[in-house]
Amino acid sequence: MGGDRYLSIRIYIEQDPSAEFARFRVEERASAMFSRYVGPLLRRMTKSPAVAADATLDGFTVILEWMKQTPRAPGDRPIHETIAIFIEKAVAVEYLGGGLPITEVAAKARVLGFDGETALGPLRLAVWDDNFVSTFKVSNYVLEPGVTCS
Repeated sequence: MGGDRYLSIRIYIEQDPSAEFARFRVEERASAMFSRYVGPLLRRMTKSPAVAADATLDGFTVILEWMKQTPRAPGDRPIHETIAIFIEKAVAVEYLGGGLPITEVAAKARVLGFDGETALGPLRLAVWDDNFVSTFKVSNYVLEPGVTCS
């Protein structure tokens, strides 16, 4: 990436342990997280038209991190799996304008995986449109008056 300027966001995803999710290969877990979060986060990162219009901005980085879902021995430190997704600005703008599906964003993005302190290198993901972020509701959670999420 060299001297490229990327607007970045890092998100820790808290989720309940799942034996089904733990059985997935790392690429499958990364694909699920990409599918669920990258589109909505790109939309939020570019909510201000000034961001996409900034000529000095070369792209976007979305870093997603979650607890690895393998049984740990008591006293072991938790291990987080992480993917760093680098998306060129032109790709993001085309996606946000409806001209590119999320599958093509994944194909054109550079995705690097990490397992705790171990670099997994580039990952190729099979992603899909996932509306989880817009449909999931936390039980018994109420926003403060005047606060909205969009």
